[in-house]
Amino acid sequence: MDAREEVEQTSDVPQLMDLLQKNREKQTGLFTRLSSYFRSNDLQAAKGIATELIYLDRLERAVLEKLPVAA
Repeated sequence: MDAREEVEQTSDVPQLMDLLQKNREKQTGLFTRLSSYFRSNDLQAAKGIATELIYLDRLERAVLEKLPVAA
């Protein structure tokens, strides 16, 4: 199941918190890769990572909207 679908189909707080944690871990890894691509001037790869980060940011916002208190 797609992470976005998972968010849409649940209101279980522990599950949402787990999704949020996993999402933030992915973001951290992608920021590391993005930095590496900029250092090596691989702008095409950096663009792909930036697109992924936009998706993950939107996913995080969707999770936070469903949580009773912002995490």
